[in-house]
This record gives sequence, C-alpha cells and structure tokens, in this order.
Amino acid sequence: MAYTVYNCTALTGGAERALDALAVASLAANDRAICVVSGVLYVFSFSTGTAAEQTTTHPYIIRPDDYGTSGNWTELVGLISPLFTTQGDILYASAAKVPARLAKGAANTKLFMNAGATAPAWAIGIKTASLTRAHDGATGDVEYTGVGFMPAVVLFWAHGADPNETSIGHGGVVGATSAGHLGTNDGVANSNWLLNSGVIGQYEAAGKSQAAVIKSLDADGFTLTWTRTGATKAGTITSYYIAFR
Repeated sequence: MAYTVYNCTALTGGAERALDALAVASLAANDRAICVVSGVLYVFSFSTGTAAEQTTTHPYIIRPDDYGTSGNWTELVGLISPLFTTQGDILYASAAKVPARLAKGAANTKLFMNAGATAPAWAIGIKTASLTRAHDGATGDVEYTGVGFMPAVVLFWAHGADPNETSIGHGGVVGATSAGHLGTNDGVANSNWLLNSGVIGQYEAAGKSQAAVIKSLDADGFTLTWTRTGATKAGTITSYYIAFR
C-alpha cells in the first residue's frame, strides 16, 4: 500500500509546514506526517473519518484547515527527540500531556512533587532553624515561615532562661497535626521528664506554663498555637527545629 509522507514543523496554526495547513485535496487515506515540535517527534496518519478535532490531550486528532465533510490526522505515536540534554534528566508529562524534561537535580537532593502537585521537583527536603517566644506572651497563633517547603514533620528542642526548662517535641504529618513532647518543670531542680501534648512546653510552676501545638503545616513553614496559662514570668523561650519534607 503506497502512501505519501509529509514533513511538518508544527501541529496547528495554519502556517507553512503546519500539519493543519496541508490541503485535503492532496491527501489520501493512510498518508503519514512526521512532525518535530519542541523536541518531540510525532507521527500522524490521515484518514477520511469525521472524528472531532482534539488538540489538548492524547491522542491528538487534527483536522486540516480546509476540512470539508471528512478528513483528519490521528496521532500514531509521540517520541522524544532532543528533549534530554544532560545525563540524569528525567521525563514527565506536562500540563499538555506531552513529554517534558526535568533537568537533573543538584548532588544529594531528593525528588518531590511540587507545591501545586503538577510536576516533580528537586529539593533537599530538610531545614534547620530556630524560633523564639516570650515566656509571658499572650495566647494566640504564630506563623513561622522561611522553611522553603511544606513540612511533613517537624522536630523541636526548646529551652528557657532557666536551665531546668527543657522540652523535646515532635509534631505533624500532612493532614494530621497530632504531636507530643517530653518536658521538665523549672520549678523543681532536676525534675523528672514528663510526657505532655503539644510540641513545645515550658512549665514554670503549678498553673503557670507556656506551650504550643501545631495548628497547620503551611506552604513555607508551619503555624503554632501558643497557650499561656497563668501569670508566667518574663523571659525568652528558644526552640530549635528540624523540618522534614
């Protein structure tokens, strides 16, 4: 079976060498068209069918611009051509459902889904930093940013002005912010470690404390809900944290 093969540089648009610019009168069933567009090699077959044009998702169906009552191009295959440029590149589906290139990541980075859940991305996935809180600060929510990603879990180690004030806590998984910490009581020298809720807790004395729970895990960090109980003293709570993606 003989057929003609056409070489195109665009799929649509009607310009010279675009697939939809080929005149129907010159085409026959089973003709082929080879198109290289943005590094992707496409092979199309022509038929006299009447299927509606469909150019946004695969398989492509493209009608010639001078379409009369029948005739369309149907994609047979889409292959990568010069899309890869570097050893270590990764292939994924773009928003248009065509192959796209993710350039290789830096050494020792990990592969994650981006914040919009639309494409893969490289990142370290770990952040260490610190935060401070007034020991007598009012109850309320405080947002902490600068992490660079939405954490999956955060580990905290906090201390106050008194060396007996110490807590070690953890909290948060995406979609659930349950947490807990171990803490000591600064009102009792060499006090025992106690298991408590929340991620940070400073216990000055009976009925006096400053504690935090994770309210939310955010796109660039997290939000803590701090609760002051009783007339806690002045001073600063310093907490170091490790956020994991």
